[in-house]
Order: sequence, then C-alpha cells, then structure tokens
Amino acid sequence: MSEKLEFLSRCALFSGFPQSALKEAAEICIYREFSEEQALYAGGAHSKRLTIVASGSVRITSFLPSGRESILAIIGAGNWLGDAIFSSVPARVYGATAHEAVQVLEFSEAQIKSLLKRYPQGYPVIVDQLASRLCAAMSIIEDDTARNTPARIGRRLLMLNMFQGDGKITSQPVTLRLTREQLGNMIGITRQAVQKAIRVFEEAELISLDYGSIKLENPARLETFLTQMDR
Repeated sequence: MSEKLEFLSRCALFSGFPQSALKEAAEICIYREFSEEQALYAGGAHSKRLTIVASGSVRITSFLPSGRESILAIIGAGNWLGDAIFSSVPARVYGATAHEAVQVLEFSEAQIKSLLKRYPQGYPVIVDQLASRLCAAMSIIEDDTARNTPARIGRRLLMLNMFQGDGKITSQPVTLRLTREQLGNMIGITRQAVQKAIRVFEEAELISLDYGSIKLENPARLETFLTQMDR
C-alpha cells in the first residue's frame, strides 16, 4: 500500500485531500498494468472510472468515421484521466490507449463520490483541475482559429508538457515521447508540415528532435518565445 500512497501523493488531483484520505484511497484503489498499445477503455464505455497514471503515458483518442485514430492528448505519470466521473455524462466520451507500458491506479465512480462525501476539502482542487482542462480545451480552439502553424505546434507541445506531471511549466528540459507524425495528427497537418514549421524552434534552440521523441530544452523560455510571436 505504501507504493500506492506514494503514487497518489504525487497526483495533483489528490493534493487537496488530508493524509488520512490518501491512506484510505490507497487501500481501496485497484492497481493495473497495460502493455504498449493496449486499450485502457474505449470511447462510449459505460464503466466510468478515475485513472491515475503511476508510470508511463496514455493517449486520449477518438476515432473518425474513416476509422483513423485522432490523438487528443497524451497524459503522463502523475496525471489523471476520467473527467466523465465528475459529470452526469452516462458514458466515457473518448478512449484511452497505453502510449507505452503503463501502471495505473483506478477508482470506481462510487468510491470517489464516497471519498468526497467524507472529505469535501478535496473539492476545491478538483474544481481547479477541471477548470484548467477547460481552459486548455478553449486555448486549442483559439489556436486553431487565430494562430499560424508554428505557434499552434509550440503551444500544443507546452500543453503536452503540462500533462506530463504537475501541470507546471519550468525551465527544466522535458522529453516527450512523441513522433512528428503523431504531433501532426494532433494538429491536423502532415508530418512534412510539422517538420517545416518546427524549424523555427530548432533554430532558436528551444526544441531538439530525436527518433520517436521531441525534447523541449527550456519550456519556460519556449512559452516566452510563443508570447512574443503573438505580438
């Protein structure tokens, strides 16, 4: 249980709970492992659960009528998925797939509601987390309507950086396990267009590319660079 408690203590969603609540949560959650490309759940599934990513990363996806996967976000260790558990939506809207081998902790809807009933001090942090995700979704809409391709790519990379942990942008380098093709899928452009647009960040030594990954050399400086691009 100590390992579960450690995982939960690192998850921002649970930071509003007292230690007694975290210990109780560690006792009731289920530990699960998924191999790379294994589905955690499909869009439309009625078994709503809250999932905490303890290690690895998970893709949030939808599927177009053509059958092609559309990548919406990639959630890393220390983060969570399962927004539907906090709403009256009867089923999961999107699916989730292991982007790499992952370890997760899961709670049923009833377990989370029971926990919050006894420890309501957890609510403010959960509301803040949900509001942050709403803001992120609105910023994507803004990017798609008001910004050029390099700016859209840079801001999407910053969003992915925030989903890799505690939601903070720092000056420490961050490596995203993400191909240029997958990044293009998220933006709605080709791999070649990504390669062309991302060059501006390479020249500024803000981003470096490797096989299967994109490294943000200094996310905070990238954020400043993107702000200047808007002027």
